[in-house]
Amino acid sequence: MKFGLCIRLDYPPTESGTEDGQKGWLRHLKAELMTASQAGFDYVELPLSPLTALPDDLFAQARSVLESSGLPCPVMNSLIRPGLKLTGPEADPKEAEAYLSHAILRAQQMGAHTLVLGAGKARNVPDGFAQETAGQQWEAFLHQCEAKAAEQEIIIAVEPLNRKECNLIKWVEEAIELAAGLYLPHIRAAADSYHMLVQREEYDILEEAVDMGLLAHVHLADRDRKLPGSPNVDKGINFQELLRVLKQSGYSGALSFECRPEDSGAWSLRQSLAYVKQIWDEQ
Repeated sequence: MKFGLCIRLDYPPTESGTEDGQKGWLRHLKAELMTASQAGFDYVELPLSPLTALPDDLFAQARSVLESSGLPCPVMNSLIRPGLKLTGPEADPKEAEAYLSHAILRAQQMGAHTLVLGAGKARNVPDGFAQETAGQQWEAFLHQCEAKAAEQEIIIAVEPLNRKECNLIKWVEEAIELAAGLYLPHIRAAADSYHMLVQREEYDILEEAVDMGLLAHVHLADRDRKLPGSPNVDKGINFQELLRVLKQSGYSGALSFECRPEDSGAWSLRQSLAYVKQIWDEQ
């Protein structure tokens, strides 16, 4: 099993005269990669949307920083840029298609083979808009994703988001039903333990997703996005049971830690990684 760390990145300044800000952004990226390496992770999971905004020269520098770190980036999240609407009256399929072409190419250039599609704000159905129509828009967008992902042989994993963040696809069960119904070779499902906790979804659904060959990726975090193994977590996640279901069902994807920024020190991350690895090895 490969264990990775999700890294947060802001959008860098790209206007003329912001070279110092760009250098600072690259230093931040380098520092985050170093922390992941020191903590013992096998890979990093970077957000794609900030990288889509980079001019070519700055993107080349970001790729160089990643390559120098020695850590691969096989999975990326934050596929959709802010402001792009996928459902509702403001949805623009042509704009979405143009963005996807650019974004998925950049993901491939970063070495990614799986993209986690959350995009809560982009897919959230506006008040007063027909849920059925929004569902049709969402499925049409996933067909666009399939076409672009096929060009680069990349998997798109639809991530269910809890009811506090989104009102379309909130359960893993919904994500696998969607992927199974569409039956598109490059569209799968993702699962996030934090969202499953908020939605009170049972872990057994993961076994079904694995059996169907539809679970492409998993994010790990405890209540309030604390690190797995954090002390004094009230009514948190049963990682023993979660990891047991994944391992015994034959899950062959990777596990990424997606936790709050205040827990991003190398020592805390190393302790949490050791906690999860021990549970995994004991299953």
